[in-house]
Amino acid sequence: MIHLLMLVAAGTACHTVNSDRIMGSDLAAASSSFTGMAPETVIGYAPQPGNHRTMEPAELIRIGAANGLEIHDVTSVCFERNLIPLDSARMLIALKASLNRPDAEIEIVEFSKYSLPPGKLVFPLDALPAHSIEHTAIWNGYIDFEGRHFPVWARARITVPQTRVVTTAQLRTGQTITAADVHLEEVRDFPAKSEPIQSLSQCVDHVARRFMTVGAPLTADDIAEPNDVDRGDTVTVEVHSGETVLLLPAQADTAGHRGQVIALRNAAGGKIFRARITGKDTALLDCLSPETYK
Repeated sequence: MIHLLMLVAAGTACHTVNSDRIMGSDLAAASSSFTGMAPETVIGYAPQPGNHRTMEPAELIRIGAANGLEIHDVTSVCFERNLIPLDSARMLIALKASLNRPDAEIEIVEFSKYSLPPGKLVFPLDALPAHSIEHTAIWNGYIDFEGRHFPVWARARITVPQTRVVTTAQLRTGQTITAADVHLEEVRDFPAKSEPIQSLSQCVDHVARRFMTVGAPLTADDIAEPNDVDRGDTVTVEVHSGETVLLLPAQADTAGHRGQVIALRNAAGGKIFRARITGKDTALLDCLSPETYK
């Protein structure tokens, strides 16, 4: 048995561990009393990041005896995981990687300052806020370490160049958009989650899905294709019955687009029937089709 010197008390300071196991080398680094222990010896589990594990004298004596060391009058030893503080340079690299816009301008205003494990820093793109104040918003992320996520955040000012269509007049829900209602502009703005419409042809003659104020940028979610048939329209219906083909006028009871089946009212007798829209205010009625009688 090797007689070793007394383990010197280290006060309340904890010794850092760089893996999920406390090894013989960690114990030797904490006290010269364990320098005779094989470095690869597994002592036990390391604490979770942010916590600490204290080995009391009785436990240390048992560890020493199990490894052929004779230890007397020991004091407790504390271990904790290695944590490192975040810095703005590392934050900026992670934000740029997530945004993946070489033309973006990013300025970090402030960020979480607590120390964290040395894992991968991630800012999910879907965590980027939809709105900002003066191009500035809090973006939440995390450190990916040993399968666990440790939350972090950064308040950043972000702008990217945008070509977008904006309104020049108020738009009502259901209003058909004309060329006079919109114009194209080039700006630097906070990156939008919904890609803005980038040409007038994508929105002119379309219908506004919601009320919009002057100066609002348009996205695909804000507009809809105009109906080929609106409720109340007079529709020319082509009726097929075997080899017989007739044209008859009808009034639309419901609205729809080309390819949809809608309800129509016979102009002569007022009877309701169903037909498939084929174009602007035109429809096809196949008397042998089951959808006619639904």
